Amino acid sequence: MAVFAIYAASSPNRPSLSQQADAVVVREGFSFWAFLMPMVWCAYHRAWRPFGVLVTLTVLLALVCGDFGLDNSALMLAMDALVAVFVGLAAADLRGAALQRQGFDLVNIVIADKEDTALLRHLEQGFVVRKERAEVPVGDIETAMKTFNADLASPSYRRSAILGLFPEARR
Repeated sequence: MAVFAIYAASSPNRPSLSQQADAVVVREGFSFWAFLMPMVWCAYHRAWRPFGVLVTLTVLLALVCGDFGLDNSALMLAMDALVAVFVGLAAADLRGAALQRQGFDLVNIVIADKEDTALLRHLEQGFVVRKERAEVPVGDIETAMKTFNADLASPSYRRSAILGLFPEARR
Protein backbone atom coordinates (compact mmCIF):
# COMPACT_ATOMS: atom_id res chain seq x y z
CA MET A 1 0.00 0.00 0.00
CA ALA A 2 1.21 3.48 -0.83
CA VAL A 3 0.29 6.97 0.30
CA PHE A 4 -1.17 9.34 -2.29
CA ALA A 5 -1.81 13.08 -2.09
CA ILE A 6 -4.89 14.34 -3.93
CA TYR A 7 -4.71 17.83 -5.46
CA ALA A 8 -7.82 19.46 -6.91
CA ALA A 9 -8.37 22.76 -8.69
CA SER A 10 -9.27 25.40 -6.14
CA SER A 11 -12.77 26.76 -6.42
CA PRO A 12 -14.58 29.30 -4.25
CA ASN A 13 -17.76 27.21 -4.28
CA ARG A 14 -18.33 23.46 -4.22
CA PRO A 15 -16.82 21.79 -7.26
CA SER A 16 -18.81 19.39 -9.36
CA LEU A 17 -18.12 15.65 -9.41
CA SER A 18 -16.37 15.98 -12.78
CA GLN A 19 -14.02 18.61 -11.34
CA GLN A 20 -13.18 16.32 -8.43
CA ALA A 21 -12.64 13.41 -10.83
CA ASP A 22 -10.07 15.58 -12.66
CA ALA A 23 -7.98 15.81 -9.49
CA VAL A 24 -4.25 15.14 -9.71
CA VAL A 25 -3.00 12.14 -7.73
CA VAL A 26 0.63 12.30 -6.54
CA ARG A 27 2.31 9.25 -5.06
CA GLU A 28 4.36 10.06 -1.98
CA GLY A 29 7.81 8.53 -1.63
CA PHE A 30 10.90 7.98 -3.76
CA SER A 31 10.51 8.57 -7.51
CA PHE A 32 12.75 6.42 -9.68
CA TRP A 33 12.22 8.57 -12.80
CA ALA A 34 13.06 11.76 -10.92
CA PHE A 35 16.24 10.07 -9.70
CA LEU A 36 17.18 8.78 -13.15
CA MET A 37 16.51 12.02 -15.10
CA PRO A 38 15.98 14.96 -12.72
CA MET A 39 15.87 17.76 -15.31
CA VAL A 40 13.60 15.88 -17.70
CA TRP A 41 11.31 14.93 -14.79
CA CYS A 42 11.07 18.56 -13.61
CA ALA A 43 10.28 19.79 -17.12
CA TYR A 44 7.70 17.04 -17.70
CA HIS A 45 5.85 17.86 -14.47
CA ARG A 46 6.18 21.62 -15.04
CA ALA A 47 8.21 22.14 -11.89
CA TRP A 48 10.00 25.13 -13.37
CA ARG A 49 11.61 26.49 -10.21
CA PRO A 50 13.41 23.23 -9.38
CA PHE A 51 14.32 22.93 -13.07
CA GLY A 52 15.90 26.39 -12.99
CA VAL A 53 17.78 25.55 -9.79
CA LEU A 54 19.12 22.33 -11.35
CA VAL A 55 20.30 24.11 -14.51
CA THR A 56 21.91 26.91 -12.48
CA LEU A 57 23.61 24.43 -10.15
CA THR A 58 24.97 22.42 -13.07
CA VAL A 59 26.34 25.51 -14.84
CA LEU A 60 27.90 26.90 -11.64
CA LEU A 61 29.50 23.56 -10.81
CA ALA A 62 30.96 23.30 -14.31
CA LEU A 63 32.36 26.84 -14.07
CA VAL A 64 33.87 26.26 -10.61
CA CYS A 65 35.47 22.98 -11.65
CA GLY A 66 36.91 24.61 -14.78
CA ASP A 67 38.29 27.61 -12.87
CA PHE A 68 40.13 25.50 -10.32
CA GLY A 69 41.39 22.97 -12.85
CA LEU A 70 39.73 20.06 -11.04
CA ASP A 71 38.93 16.79 -12.72
CA ASN A 72 35.47 17.57 -14.09
CA SER A 73 34.27 14.04 -14.70
CA ALA A 74 34.64 12.59 -11.20
CA LEU A 75 33.40 15.66 -9.33
CA MET A 76 30.52 16.30 -11.73
CA LEU A 77 29.45 12.66 -11.51
CA ALA A 78 29.47 12.76 -7.71
CA MET A 79 27.53 16.04 -7.57
CA ASP A 80 25.03 14.88 -10.19
CA ALA A 81 24.46 11.69 -8.19
CA LEU A 82 23.80 13.69 -5.00
CA VAL A 83 21.40 16.02 -6.81
CA ALA A 84 19.63 13.06 -8.43
CA VAL A 85 19.16 11.35 -5.06
CA PHE A 86 17.77 14.58 -3.58
CA VAL A 87 15.34 15.11 -6.47
CA GLY A 88 14.24 11.47 -6.29
CA LEU A 89 13.53 11.76 -2.56
CA ALA A 90 11.81 15.16 -2.81
CA ALA A 91 9.92 14.50 -6.07
CA ALA A 92 6.44 14.34 -4.52
CA ASP A 93 7.02 17.56 -2.59
CA LEU A 94 8.41 19.33 -5.66
CA ARG A 95 5.43 18.24 -7.75
CA GLY A 96 2.98 19.23 -5.02
CA ALA A 97 4.53 22.68 -4.74
CA ALA A 98 4.37 23.10 -8.52
CA LEU A 99 0.69 22.09 -8.51
CA GLN A 100 -0.08 24.56 -5.73
CA ARG A 101 1.57 27.34 -7.73
CA GLN A 102 -0.67 26.33 -10.66
CA GLY A 103 -3.82 26.82 -8.56
CA PHE A 104 -4.39 23.36 -7.09
CA ASP A 105 -5.07 22.69 -3.41
CA LEU A 106 -4.13 19.64 -1.37
CA VAL A 107 -7.54 18.21 -0.48
CA ASN A 108 -6.91 14.67 0.73
CA ILE A 109 -4.32 12.07 1.69
CA VAL A 110 -5.30 8.50 0.76
CA ILE A 111 -3.74 5.07 1.27
CA ALA A 112 -4.24 2.78 -1.72
CA ASP A 113 -2.55 0.26 -4.01
CA LYS A 114 -2.50 2.41 -7.15
CA GLU A 115 -3.52 5.85 -8.40
CA ASP A 116 -6.95 4.81 -9.71
CA THR A 117 -7.88 3.24 -6.39
CA ALA A 118 -6.67 6.35 -4.55
CA LEU A 119 -8.86 8.61 -6.67
CA LEU A 120 -11.82 6.27 -6.18
CA ARG A 121 -11.37 6.31 -2.39
CA HIS A 122 -11.12 10.09 -2.47
CA LEU A 123 -14.41 10.34 -4.36
CA GLU A 124 -16.08 7.78 -2.07
CA GLN A 125 -15.17 9.82 1.01
CA GLY A 126 -17.13 12.73 -0.38
CA PHE A 127 -14.46 15.37 0.09
CA VAL A 128 -15.20 18.76 -1.35
CA VAL A 129 -12.80 21.61 -1.90
CA ARG A 130 -13.53 24.55 0.37
CA LYS A 131 -11.23 27.52 0.08
CA GLU A 132 -12.38 29.25 3.25
CA ARG A 133 -15.10 28.77 5.81
CA ALA A 134 -17.79 31.38 6.39
CA GLU A 135 -16.66 34.07 8.80
CA VAL A 136 -18.62 34.40 12.03
CA PRO A 137 -18.42 37.62 14.06
CA VAL A 138 -16.44 37.18 17.27
CA GLY A 139 -19.23 38.33 19.59
CA ASP A 140 -21.89 36.10 18.00
CA ILE A 141 -21.27 32.85 19.87
CA GLU A 142 -24.79 31.45 19.33
CA THR A 143 -24.45 31.66 15.53
CA ALA A 144 -20.99 30.10 15.74
CA MET A 145 -22.32 27.17 17.80
CA LYS A 146 -25.23 26.63 15.39
CA THR A 147 -22.80 26.57 12.44
CA PHE A 148 -20.48 24.19 14.28
CA ASN A 149 -23.31 21.83 15.28
CA ALA A 150 -24.73 21.87 11.74
CA ASP A 151 -21.30 20.86 10.40
CA LEU A 152 -21.09 17.99 12.90
CA ALA A 153 -24.55 16.76 11.95
CA SER A 154 -23.92 16.78 8.21
CA PRO A 155 -23.58 13.36 6.55
CA SER A 156 -20.35 14.33 4.76
CA TYR A 157 -18.69 15.12 8.11
CA ARG A 158 -19.74 11.79 9.62
CA ARG A 159 -18.29 9.92 6.62
CA SER A 160 -14.97 11.75 6.66
CA ALA A 161 -14.39 12.17 10.40
CA ILE A 162 -12.65 8.92 11.24
CA LEU A 163 -10.69 8.97 14.45
CA GLY A 164 -7.93 6.56 15.30
CA LEU A 165 -5.07 4.87 13.53
CA PHE A 166 -6.97 3.23 10.69
CA PRO A 167 -7.98 5.13 7.53
CA GLU A 168 -11.25 3.27 6.97
CA ALA A 169 -14.40 3.07 9.02
CA ARG A 170 -15.59 -0.27 10.36
CA ARG A 171 -18.20 -1.92 8.21
